[in-house]
Amino acid sequence: MTRFMIALLLFIVAGTAGFVVGQSRAERQSREFTAGVAAQGLANNLLVLRFMERGEADQAKRLLQAETNGQLGWIMEGQDPAPHCAALNTLKQYRAKRGLFSNPEWNDLWKMPGSKEEEEKRRSYLASLNCGDAKLYTVPDEAK
Repeated sequence: MTRFMIALLLFIVAGTAGFVVGQSRAERQSREFTAGVAAQGLANNLLVLRFMERGEADQAKRLLQAETNGQLGWIMEGQDPAPHCAALNTLKQYRAKRGLFSNPEWNDLWKMPGSKEEEEKRRSYLASLNCGDAKLYTVPDEAK
């Protein structure tokens, strides 16, 4: 009986240690991933600031418009779009009114492998939303 109890105790200790080590590793990887996403966002913001300071507002605007794809991708990966309906409806309206990713200005984007397929997924996702009418703001017909 004593050997059984010792073996059981060792099994429980080893299992607990393995769980703790695994959980710690997963948390570290999650923090690293989050930091990487934040660093990418920071880099994009710095580029926008650089374009604005150089008087290249069109380039800054284009970078911000392109960045909406990455942000939409993150939302699409989530389970429930409901918490993001106002932003998604505003993005949907913005894309429509500005011809975002559908006018010739974006032809260079389609040269990247898989970009057309990814854009079709984004369009389908936005078209399939059942988010009511909530918006962050109403996008004007012409950019001001």
